[in-house]
Amino acid sequence: NFVLCVGPLDTRRNQLMLLHALRDEDVPLLFVSGDALEWEYPALCAAVHRRAPTVFAKQLSAPMLAAAFRAARVHALPSWFELPGQVSLQAAHWHLAPLTEGTNRHLGLDGRRGVTVGSRLAAKPSLVGSK
Repeated sequence: NFVLCVGPLDTRRNQLMLLHALRDEDVPLLFVSGDALEWEYPALCAAVHRRAPTVFAKQLSAPMLAAAFRAARVHALPSWFELPGQVSLQAAHWHLAPLTEGTNRHLGLDGRRGVTVGSRLAAKPSLVGSK
């Protein structure tokens, strides 16, 4: 059980807010980020101390990425500008509830939980609920 976040680490994608929102939760985070678009942002993300482990992977092979999508509890896309985002489509393919506000409606997943990461309390139901 972990939260998966796929995409380059940068301010527009808002991964720092995700880290802060879940800093006191016992839920591991896996970031698959490839190359960073902003050189200082990954360091800011890595500096956030969390209760649970945080893993930053540069790149995964297609089979490994598929395995990560299958194993994750939710997929998080805390982006300010991407809705729904290509990675949310991939998450939907693996039947993951996207952890983003509005994405479920756009993807036709109205029965799934999707929340904004602006509130760490809002994120809890999707993280501890069933897949």
